[in-house]
Amino acid sequence: LLGAWKSDDNDTLYFDKNGIMYQNYIGFMYYYYKYSAEDSIVTAIYYDPDEATADYEYSIDGDTLDFGGAKYTRIPASEIV
Repeated sequence: LLGAWKSDDNDTLYFDKNGIMYQNYIGFMYYYYKYSAEDSIVTAIYYDPDEATADYEYSIDGDTLDFGGAKYTRIPASEIV
């Protein structure tokens, strides 16, 4: 799960080893979450404006991530910086 992922719609996800998840949605909306992953579930904590939690099912098959029903391909982190 760690690293960078990109969808066919150019949305990106980045999971770092310190428990932070970054999301770039439709090229200009950026979201930051604290996350934990266990038993194929990512639990994301975010503020909107109060603290909220969302759970996403995920699976990885080679370089493909299915995250909450959306497909992503592993990419180098330099592609999202």
